[in-house]
Amino acid sequence: LDVSAGDLKPTLVIKDSEGDPDKAVAALEELVTVDGVIAVLGPLLSTTALPVAEKAQELRVPIIVLSQKEGVPQVGRYVFRNFLTSEAQVAAVAEYAIERYGLTRFAIFYPSTERGGAMAENFWATVEAAGCQVTAIEPYEADTTDFRKPLRKLDGRRYVAKGVSAVDLELPYLPGRTK
Repeated sequence: LDVSAGDLKPTLVIKDSEGDPDKAVAALEELVTVDGVIAVLGPLLSTTALPVAEKAQELRVPIIVLSQKEGVPQVGRYVFRNFLTSEAQVAAVAEYAIERYGLTRFAIFYPSTERGGAMAENFWATVEAAGCQVTAIEPYEADTTDFRKPLRKLDGRRYVAKGVSAVDLELPYLPGRTK
């Protein structure tokens, strides 16, 4: 594929924001005003995605953000995302398990982080909406490398009674969350 136009050849310009939102916005401004780029691919991190997307929209330069950060594509017509959100991933897994394998009962095993808990809650709501049931749930520490102990806890210790939903439980990832 020849994407050149006469003597013009595409050039890739790389900038590193070091994960800092201010540096990311400054890098975008430099890419557009100094380097003369016509489109941007990135950033990867959710901490930089929204401020960079907002600046790209302001500068009217198309950007494809590679982050799951919610709301980024809604910034404007110059902003796109090429990454599945956590919600889309959860929906795809649930749909696959239900439709492909006919599963109706699920256990949820998730990292005890805010994101892990949110995905667990989203998965729970998704399977319930499909008429299925969560029968067990167990968190594990995010830095865990040996899953034997937390997996054994799923064997009868944190089973969920029929009819109980995610909003009825206080999940460990959000201490003090009201039922």
